[in-house]
Amino acid sequence: MALRAAKSIVPNIRTVVLCLLLSLTASGLPSCVATDFVSAYFNTYYNAQRLFNEAETEVMLQLDNRSGGRNWLVTFGIQAGTKTKLESVIEKCSKLLQYHPESKLVDDALIMIGKAYYYEDENLQAERKFNEIISGYPDGSCAVEARLLLAYAQYRMNTREDAMNTARAVVDIAKKSDEPEMISRASLVLGQMAQEDKDYAGAREYFDQAAQFGATPEQRSSASLMSAEMYRKMAMYREAEDAYRRAEKASNNYSGEYRGRMGAVRMLEKQGRYDDALKGLRLLRTDAKNKEFFGEIELEIAHTYRDSGDLPEAVNRYTIVDTTYPRSENSARSFFALGDLYEHTLFLYDSALVAYTKGKSEYPAADVTQLCIRRADYLMRYFQFHGDIVKYDSVLASLSAPPDSVKVRHATGSGSDTLRSQVLSRPVITIDSANARRETAVNELAGLFFVTINIPDSAEFWYTRIVRDYPSGRYVPRALYTLAQIYAGRDSVASKPVVDSLYREIVRKFPRSDFAPEARRLLGLPPAVPTVDEAEKAYSRAEGLMVRGDSTGAAEGFKKLARQYPASPLASRALYAAGWIYENRLSNRDSALASYAKLVALYPGSLYAARIASKMAEVNQKLKQDALPDTSVSRRTVGTPPSAVPDSLQRRNMGFPPKPGRPVDDTIAVRRNPPTGPGRVPDKEGPTPR
Repeated sequence: MALRAAKSIVPNIRTVVLCLLLSLTASGLPSCVATDFVSAYFNTYYNAQRLFNEAETEVMLQLDNRSGGRNWLVTFGIQAGTKTKLESVIEKCSKLLQYHPESKLVDDALIMIGKAYYYEDENLQAERKFNEIISGYPDGSCAVEARLLLAYAQYRMNTREDAMNTARAVVDIAKKSDEPEMISRASLVLGQMAQEDKDYAGAREYFDQAAQFGATPEQRSSASLMSAEMYRKMAMYREAEDAYRRAEKASNNYSGEYRGRMGAVRMLEKQGRYDDALKGLRLLRTDAKNKEFFGEIELEIAHTYRDSGDLPEAVNRYTIVDTTYPRSENSARSFFALGDLYEHTLFLYDSALVAYTKGKSEYPAADVTQLCIRRADYLMRYFQFHGDIVKYDSVLASLSAPPDSVKVRHATGSGSDTLRSQVLSRPVITIDSANARRETAVNELAGLFFVTINIPDSAEFWYTRIVRDYPSGRYVPRALYTLAQIYAGRDSVASKPVVDSLYREIVRKFPRSDFAPEARRLLGLPPAVPTVDEAEKAYSRAEGLMVRGDSTGAAEGFKKLARQYPASPLASRALYAAGWIYENRLSNRDSALASYAKLVALYPGSLYAARIASKMAEVNQKLKQDALPDTSVSRRTVGTPPSAVPDSLQRRNMGFPPKPGRPVDDTIAVRRNPPTGPGRVPDKEGPTPR
């Protein structure tokens, strides 16, 4: 924006210089000194004005290159070189004000300082300078512009009421002084604030006023585009189309004309006039001056086919955009739109995941990139949880089937025939552990649908499965509470009895769950009277022993708790704690194994049983391997049942230390005499004779 101060300089500079020379000479200064003084005075102002004009041009160019265009209300974030020039302007103008406070150029210097601060995003300093002009020079040539810039600064500092009052005052003053540009710019500020307050009708009136009084074609076109956007938000698509066409006519460059025409085409789509919209898009596509917008036009064509219901052609058009304009914002938008189509219309989650995954790395600066990342993430989790459910369904089916028969294979050796038993592979996991993991996967999938994907019907299906398949499971209270929320959200009178019954079920069956207090409140019941939990007191005592270093006492305390209060929720935790102490503090793996085995046997569906599932599966696998025939040269157990394997050998194979007082003999094995007939008893255990 050209500096208004330049217009306020006195019309005949030589007259001013002559007057200054005469006044200075009359005051007693020699004429040569007076001439040097006037030269320094005007050189300072001239240099400041030149630097300011250069810096302001750079600021405006930087704003024009932004996607939102020249918006005075956003932070500028100017470049370092521009900032250096503005700092020099502030310094020179400050000197002029210091040494010549009575000069007629004071308000011009103040407006330059204020604008320099504003361009540097120093809003408080800018506000002070603009107020100096308004209070000190209310009738000066810079007063109206200073009020407008003050409204800008107040808006940035979030003093909205002050900004609105200041902008309205600018409109009133500018109308009286016949300054249409100030009316237009102040109306834009008022329209912006009304839009942010969701007052779209009021915002549209301000934008129409800005378009009416705009000083340049682009100001009028830009204001008409904003007015059209307000009509669109109010779903007044016919009026929005007219406003877009006014913006097209008002513009005097191809970019503004394109925005107006494209906006009108989009409003045709909103009105259901898809054929007219496609016709307008094809005309835009054939116009060579719109070459830089071809990707956007192709994307809009795909959107139009999608909205008209021609989904195969829409998919084809999105693919064209992806392949023709790769690594662009339009390509990223196309991948997102394609993924959204697959996910919410065609319900092809695998294809949607592929589209989102491609879109999230297509153009990182695009506004849809974060949406692609989020949706790809939750679809990956969907497939993970769903896959876990399928996997554990298969595991449970396998574990529930009758044991496979032992297959005997005749193998030919070098000197004699050997019979080798081969047990078919079965999952190395217990039924209880598989059920616990499946329950967790179902709960995670239900929560994903309810919280993240926001499909209540699917969430209802999976939460119902939790209640049905695991009536006493740890996730049932959450499932019941969420089902109540889903039914209540349907706003049906018939659903209230169902909701209340779910809350009562929580209170009755799970009174100590985290959801019980809220269920009681919603049912209008008084809070439950807290009771002393002896199991909690016992757990605290054992925990205190562990903290004080009495690991043996702590382990015994945890085991005693599990014996005395087997129905307490703390029983499984106590057995886990006892096993952990034996394993990590006392290095007693036998006792650790015993505690863990009891935990899995008594509380298979607990969280703590799931934690040690892999460890117990590994131990069980070692036991099975030890039970199989061993044909090694140094040690064999052919024909010997698992119980006949020496205790020391079992302990060594399982990784446990030997029992005190019993040496480990690596040569311990059974004799290599195979049974010669039915009922043959193996020889007594002992070293193999040589």
